[in-house]
This record gives sequence, structure tokens and C-alpha cells, in this order.
Amino acid sequence: MPFFYGLVFMLWAHKTALPIAGSAVSCATATSHWKSALGGHRRDVVMHCMSISGSFQLASPHVKETSELRRTRPGAAGALLRRSRERGVDSVEGSRRKTDFVGYGQWVPVDHLEHFPAGSLDVVVDAGPRLAEQGLVMDLTRFRWDALGKVEELLRLAASDLMLLRQGGRFITLITGEPREFLVGFLASFPVEVREPPGQPSNGPGLFEFVVTQPVTPEILQAVLEREVLSERSHRRYANVLQTTLSNCSQQLGVQSPRLLDVGGGDGHMAEWWADMGYDVSLLEVDPSSASAAAQRLGGDKVTLHDGVSAWPYPDNSFDVCLLLFVLHHIASEESVRRTLSEAARVSRHQVLVMEDQPRDAPTSGLCRLAVAVTAEHFRPFGQDPAKYMYNIRSDAVWRALFVSAGLRMHGTVAIPGTLQHPVAHRLYDLRPPACLSEDV
Repeated sequence: MPFFYGLVFMLWAHKTALPIAGSAVSCATATSHWKSALGGHRRDVVMHCMSISGSFQLASPHVKETSELRRTRPGAAGALLRRSRERGVDSVEGSRRKTDFVGYGQWVPVDHLEHFPAGSLDVVVDAGPRLAEQGLVMDLTRFRWDALGKVEELLRLAASDLMLLRQGGRFITLITGEPREFLVGFLASFPVEVREPPGQPSNGPGLFEFVVTQPVTPEILQAVLEREVLSERSHRRYANVLQTTLSNCSQQLGVQSPRLLDVGGGDGHMAEWWADMGYDVSLLEVDPSSASAAAQRLGGDKVTLHDGVSAWPYPDNSFDVCLLLFVLHHIASEESVRRTLSEAARVSRHQVLVMEDQPRDAPTSGLCRLAVAVTAEHFRPFGQDPAKYMYNIRSDAVWRALFVSAGLRMHGTVAIPGTLQHPVAHRLYDLRPPACLSEDV
């Protein structure tokens, strides 16, 4: 049980910086979780580090002396941590030095890692684990969503630890929660290689090692925040996906300012982006307060408040492109969805773009459960019952059938992965209305 004893080492190390044969190891404070999990175990523990280009292992000892460790593992720099009940002290014996720490409860803790220069450490062992203490925890069965509420804060915290490591350095921590792969993603968002002990159970707490493949810098942190948090909050990442399609539309139509209809565009913040880029944008909205906010952005003549039932107040083929971005799953009945798609096909002469949630596209069952749970919760701010409206989160095959029934032809799709801020996958459907006769446009 090598990794079990590795965990014991982390408990004993107790947030102390230990120089071991040239490798500085910073260990965070052990929490009650570790103590209860380890049951107060009192066995000798060996941690041995290979060179920076080799592997790092936490292993149970079958030797009692450092010299024997070096003999059994040639080239390894080792340390033997053991408790001497007779003297009441803990001893750390290394190949270069021996240090005694008086009393288990009297170790001087390293409360902050800031005093270590960036790129100065080879190994950081988060034995607290500090990340979990700060919110890197989830448990869907108990409705614990800690990590989702602190994504930016946790990414900054993870980066602060990873920045201490040289290229090839290791960050080791216990990941607690479910789905575990989502929590691992907070560290895997940075340039690291993720390693997991072989044979480790797929559920429950797990020990993970993150090997830095490129030094983590403030610039890398900012790029991660932009990708995983900021562009999600602003919806800019969806606009970026659409921009490629809309640029192609401009080229194909030979016009500089295609006419866009943003259906269900809310307060018009995305429509305003299109207008700033030179598109001629109109917006159709059923919520009065949102329509009023959109009119402030776009002008009253560009916004129409609609009852959501009658035909849209536009002539046939009056727009080049119709946008339906995360709108259709908020429409109560399938009949109303089909009617909305038919109206979009009627007023568009070139293109209908539909963007919809696809939570079941997640790569693992755990991430799928998380995505479904997040999708269900997002209905509540709209006053919609998730138990009813989750039926509107349709599969790709069902959406395709609905598009065909509305007279729309599939031209292409774009898969949009989820982010840590919103871990739900989406899909952009590029559709052609009957007015668009050419297969090439």
C-alpha cells in the first residue's frame, strides 16, 4: 500500500519545508479529514525523490535506515521520517542532513507560500489539502456546489502554488469530491501533466500528481482565467464562435452589413457587439424589461416586444441571418418550438443559427451528471421549473428532426465545450432556410 504510507508522510510533514537532497518540499497543514482517514497511524514513512528528470514517489518503507534506502534505490535521494516514542520527537534523516522537530504539535507551520520565489521548488505536497479547505470541493448527491461558486478564486490559488515549481516540478494533492474529474480540471487547466496512481478507485478521494510541463506565469494564469471564467461571464466566447460563421456569411452574400435578427436576445448585450462590428441588427424579445434594456443599447426602432404566440412582424426573407441563441429550450411546448423555427425559416433568406445546451455530450459520466445538474438549475432564475423544462434539453438527433420539420436544412455544426465556470457543452447548428437554394452558401 505505497500511497497509503505516502499520505501518512503528508500528515507528519505538517506544513514544513524540508530540503531533501536539493529538492525543497513544501507541505500544507494536515486537517481533521486526513487524521480521521489515517486513523492516527504511527508507522515509519519514507519519501524518496528521484532527480528532477525522474519520477517522484511516495512509498511505504521496508527499510529502517537511509543508507539502506540508497542501497535499494540507487541514485535516489531519500528521507526517513519516523517517530521516536522514547524521545518524544520526530526525526527526519536525509542523505545530507538530520533535523529533529520537537513535539508533533509544535512544528512551525508555513502559513503562506509567498516567501518562496517563483520556480524555486521541485515538489509541493498539499497535505491539508489547502485547495479543498478553500473550496475545491463538490458533492452532487449532497448538493454541495462549493467549487462552482469560487472558480476564479480557486484558479488563482492553484496558480499561486504551481508558480512555485520549476519546469518538471510536481504538485501533489488529495482531490475530494464528485465528480472528481471536474475538480482535477482546476489544476489541469494549466500546462501540467496529470498523473494518477495505478489501481486507485475511480470514485471517492484520490491522490493526484500534476507535473509542470511549462513554468506557470501570470500571463498563463490570465489566459486560463479568460478561457475558463471571464469569456463565459461576458458570453464573449459564444460571440467568438459565431463571428467566424457571420464573417463567412458576409463574404458569401457580398455585403458588408448583413441584416441580423436576434430572437430572444434579452438585454441586447450580444446584439450590441454585432452592431459595433457593422451588422444591421434587430432584436425580438418577449420580456418587457429585457426589451426596454435592449432598446437603450440598440435604439427603440431596432427592438420589438412580441407576445411569443403570433407571427413575427417581419416580411418573408427580410433578414440575412436569424439568431436563436439558447432560446428554444425555454419555450414550453414542442409545438411552439416548431412554430418558432418555422418563423425563423420564413424571415431568413440565407442562414438560421441555433445554439443549444448539450449536457449529455460530456466526456465522462461524472461530468455528464454535473452538466445535467447545472443545466437544470439554470432554469430557476427564469421562473421555470427544472422538472418540467429539462424535457426541452433535447438530444442532437431530436434537434435535427425538429429542424427538418420546420423546413431547415443542416449545413454544419460546431461543438462548444464547457468551461469551469459553466461546465455544460453546447452545439451551434448552422441551418439553411428554404430561400437559400444553393448548397454552396
